Amino acid sequence: MLGLTLYIFLTGAATYNIDPDNDGSQYCWSENAGWINFQSATGGVFVSSTSVSGKAWGENIGWINLSPVNGGVVNDGYGNLSGYAWGENVGWINFAPTGGGINIDLNGNFIGKAWGENIGWINCNPGVGGGVRTSWLPPDNDGDGYIADVDCNDNDPNIHPGAFEVCNGLDDNCNRRVDEYLPVDIFNRDADADGYGTPAGALVACSQPAGYVGNNFDCNDDDPNIRPGATEICNGVDDNCNGSVDEGVQNTYYKDSDRDSYGNPQITIYACSLPEGYAADNTDCDDKYASVHPGAPEICRNELDDNCNGLIDEGNNYYPDQDKDGYGDPQSWKISCDPLDGFVLDNTDCNDADELINPPAKEVCDGDDNNCNKEIDEGFDADGDSIADCFDNCPKTTNKDQLDTDKDGFGDICDNCSETYNPGQQDTNGDGYGNMCDADLDNNNFVGPSDFNILKAAWLSDPSKPNWKADADFDSNNFVGASDFNIFKTRWLKSGPWK
Repeated sequence: MLGLTLYIFLTGAATYNIDPDNDGSQYCWSENAGWINFQSATGGVFVSSTSVSGKAWGENIGWINLSPVNGGVVNDGYGNLSGYAWGENVGWINFAPTGGGINIDLNGNFIGKAWGENIGWINCNPGVGGGVRTSWLPPDNDGDGYIADVDCNDNDPNIHPGAFEVCNGLDDNCNRRVDEYLPVDIFNRDADADGYGTPAGALVACSQPAGYVGNNFDCNDDDPNIRPGATEICNGVDDNCNGSVDEGVQNTYYKDSDRDSYGNPQITIYACSLPEGYAADNTDCDDKYASVHPGAPEICRNELDDNCNGLIDEGNNYYPDQDKDGYGDPQSWKISCDPLDGFVLDNTDCNDADELINPPAKEVCDGDDNNCNKEIDEGFDADGDSIADCFDNCPKTTNKDQLDTDKDGFGDICDNCSETYNPGQQDTNGDGYGNMCDADLDNNNFVGPSDFNILKAAWLSDPSKPNWKADADFDSNNFVGASDFNIFKTRWLKSGPWK
């Protein structure tokens, strides 16, 4: 012991860590041997993460070596002690006996009791008049009060043996069970994310997992358009999952045995689209003959109601065709079993005085309904102002008011001389102003001496003359003369724009 004391004095570094607060927490009690001091004046015990070493002093039994050659007390790193110490006068002391054992808690306290083969139990619990505490503490990384060997997740303070189990897919209380004893529901897979699950693929859970819903009403979980509440459409599918297909949305079709596109009202079928051998019409009065149907010509003396009007052999309506274009006037007719000269069965002519006007005629821009479709000059309104191009004074520029101040047949909005009569619209210099109002021959936006000199140079010329200048031909008669000079005078000493 003198050597150990001398070593501490020379190095100044004590290796003991019992009773860190110097409050006397350094004693265990043996019922047969009395107090045992783990931090005596001439000895001491050191606790590390792997062992408990050094010597304790028993007041009645002498030294107890916690790290003898053939034994030693082991720390498993979590404060659970095991192994044997040796008492010079009492023999072996077991730190993990059956019915006992010592571990170090999170405050550094030695908890429990060891067994001496010759002295019985050695109690190190605090509160029995003694107790041992060390500065070494077992690991508790998350600070939840549970050391790592009992904490099943020492990185989460909400997970430990004393925690309440919550619905989160984790073992919160470290009992090796997940979400136990919590209220659960049945959830169904919703693969198409339409809010309705399939009866197959049910899952029992305490909260709704992603991709699952709390119902199993979907009849097709691969199509989000098929679900309860969806609109039923005619497609051969139960869109609204009510167990019926195309209910309330199918069409009624009628048997058409004679293939004349008129069906028998007595024989029907329901379908989404027209089936082969059926018609949408149900007005055929005899489905054995393709020549018998509404609108067919009545054939006299065949004892059939050819046109399905309820009469037999009553004859046909014949309409006058004065213009001989094959289309009759619907305003009058004659009934006959036989064709009448100058009459036709058709009644769709809208002008029986003009052979060029009838349903198949081509529409032209002339103010007439050429093709009898009750529209006039359709397709001839380039500027979209509802005025046909052939009557529009600006056919390429929208001008519903058709204002034409100079009455030259061109609307003001497209007239290059909007206030000067200019039916020819000639603009030889391409500046947007017609020759009739544009006397600015030098293009400086002012009519003055320079322009007069240019006019003089072109005086009495025509396109065959070398001094011809088209811009000076204001009246567009291919001659520069008195008429042009008179026009020039009206613009003298004036500035543009030219109207």
